[in-house]
Amino acid sequence: MRNRDRTAYIDAMREIDIHKMLIHPNIIKLKEVIDDNADDKVYLIMECASKGRIMYHDRQTNTFVFNTARSSEHVSNN
Repeated sequence: MRNRDRTAYIDAMREIDIHKMLIHPNIIKLKEVIDDNADDKVYLIMECASKGRIMYHDRQTNTFVFNTARSSEHVSNN
């Protein structure tokens, strides 16, 4: 990414820096960032979401959709 589009890389790293600062029980914690220059990739090591996903990716529509059972459970617990 950084070799192909420098602006996109800088924007992504800025977003990663912001995510590192977020501390809230409803936000998955970013544990570590591995910037692999050899493969031109950035890996994000995140906290485990033990209760599963509240959204899933619908490949047919190429959108993210709420898992209604999980999202209603999430809302009722907060």
